[in-house]
Amino acid sequence: MNAASLVSFVPYFAISLSQTYDNTSNAWVVFAKYSFVINSTLNPFIIGFFNTEFRRFIVDSILCCRRRLGNS
Repeated sequence: MNAASLVSFVPYFAISLSQTYDNTSNAWVVFAKYSFVINSTLNPFIIGFFNTEFRRFIVDSILCCRRRLGNS
């Protein structure tokens, strides 16, 4: 589990557990409740930045599609 997952899921779980006892809602609660979206948004960038094999696969896939579109 990477740091982005930990940072994004802990507020979600904390708010989810506290919402069972108290239904108050302000901007921070709403942000924390949907913080898991941060994980889904950041993971592709984190993987792409640190994993050279994944980065090479994406570049090759884009170049392959460009060649196909250019030749047709």
